[in-house]
Amino acid sequence: AGRGRGHRSEQQRRPLSSTHTHHYFPLPPPDHPPTYQPPRRPISPHRHRYRRRRSSGSRSSRGTKNSCMAGVQERQYEEFFGGFYFDEDALSKDISLDGLDKELEEHKNYDVLISILTNGEKQRDMATMVEGNLGHIEQDLIQDYIKDNDSLVLLHDQIHDCDIVLSQIGSLLSGFQVHIRSLSSELRSLHEKSLDLGVRLKNRKLAETKLAAFVEEIVAPPGLVNAIIDGEFLLAGK
Repeated sequence: AGRGRGHRSEQQRRPLSSTHTHHYFPLPPPDHPPTYQPPRRPISPHRHRYRRRRSSGSRSSRGTKNSCMAGVQERQYEEFFGGFYFDEDALSKDISLDGLDKELEEHKNYDVLISILTNGEKQRDMATMVEGNLGHIEQDLIQDYIKDNDSLVLLHDQIHDCDIVLSQIGSLLSGFQVHIRSLSSELRSLHEKSLDLGVRLKNRKLAETKLAAFVEEIVAPPGLVNAIIDGEFLLAGK
């Protein structure tokens, strides 16, 4: 009660709360606008608490005057420059405008972007329209899915049957692979045995060659054998 009229409490000096959903920001003015004034600062919701302490006549007259001035100013801005409406999220400090010029240049031929930049349409209206279109598209896709439900179920069953067949083929291939590994082991063993037999055959041939020459040298001719036998008979007869 003892505070001055211009005094504001700690709660009244707080920044704007998130209850303000929209804020109006006009486009930047041209070089020489006819009647340009800087945008008015949005009124904090805490100011209304402070105004309740004033008289009803002062509140009504001042509020009517401010609303009329704000309405005229907004109409002037919208007439000369167009305007955009942004949500509270658009004022977040996390939003970065780096690369905005590049993105605008890449998407300059988009009809939606051209319509927004030329006609000054509200972003929320555009978002609502796009969201509605997406909702219709989603409903159409759901209806198409319902119509093709039987075909999709049949396709699912066929895929399941194919999975079973492929699993069986995989089991057969696994068994065949094990059999091939066993055959490979047997072939390796047979190869080692064939090498051993080849070495034995080579040694036997070499021994046969050397023994044949020695046998030819020590074997007596048939005539000598006959002479020896005949001589023994003659000696026995005398």
